[in-house]
Amino acid sequence: MLPIGNDYQLGVNGNNSGLYRSNADTTTFAYPFNCGPVSITSSSVGDQYYYFYYDIEFMPFSSYNEVNLCSGDSILFAGNIYTTAGQYNDILVSNNLCDSIVTLNLIINNAGTSSIDNVGIHCDSYTWIDGNTYTSSNDTASYIYTSAAGCDSIITLNLTITENPVVSISYVNNDLSTLVTGGVPPYSYQWNGPINSANAIVTPIVSGNYCVQVTDNNACASVQVCENLTISGVKEISFNNDLILYPNPANDQITLYFTGNLIDIKVYNMLGELIIEQKITDGQSAIQLSLEHWNAAIYSVQLQGKNGSIVQKKFNVVK
Repeated sequence: MLPIGNDYQLGVNGNNSGLYRSNADTTTFAYPFNCGPVSITSSSVGDQYYYFYYDIEFMPFSSYNEVNLCSGDSILFAGNIYTTAGQYNDILVSNNLCDSIVTLNLIINNAGTSSIDNVGIHCDSYTWIDGNTYTSSNDTASYIYTSAAGCDSIITLNLTITENPVVSISYVNNDLSTLVTGGVPPYSYQWNGPINSANAIVTPIVSGNYCVQVTDNNACASVQVCENLTISGVKEISFNNDLILYPNPANDQITLYFTGNLIDIKVYNMLGELIIEQKITDGQSAIQLSLEHWNAAIYSVQLQGKNGSIVQKKFNVVK
């Protein structure tokens, strides 16, 4: 390979056995004799003679193409289809019988991928990488990500939207009950206010604003709902009157003696959580409660009469 220059001489040392000189055809071969970027301008014996070198080839690079493809794509070059990286040559023959080489440098980049974005379960709505906010389940939305090499990857969304639970409060028979629609059970409950409880039903013993929030099995939470109650008509029964608790304080067992037309007995802890409930039959005047698994604390007993009245008394459990 010769560097670019002028005034190069083409010849041989010694006998010119490899040369042939002729002046027979001055029409086809006339100086300057151009072969691509190489130009033969004269002969050492005059412009009317032409020296012929047998099997001498001038093959300059006429072009050098660099092409980037993504894996799986193809390119048509010199009548062939190429899908793998490499250098490929094509020899072009011009009208003046001078050959040129076109070289293709083919680079294959990593293929674009197809994947599923399992974003899981979300409450109420979800904003994806495409910038859209989805309010219902979707497994068809797609997003095209283009790499620096220009290869596209397609990502498909797999989203499940579940509605938040909707909560209301019902106040029946002196109990506050949580009513839930929507969401996915089982539910967890959190009462705040005068009572801090994780039960679905609580019995308020003082006036106040009772609020509850529900969370479903997918961790979707409801709006907090409140009920403002005024508790009235509850009187404390004296120790020597209609209700006797014995012993008080108690350790492993307590007996409740009572009189009157009663239908129900409930025991609560100081958080307002229902510990035990038992129906009272006609003529029944006493109930024994086992305290073996109870914590040491103060508890409240509520008795409900047939006329709807409620009376209560406290007792202490010691361990």
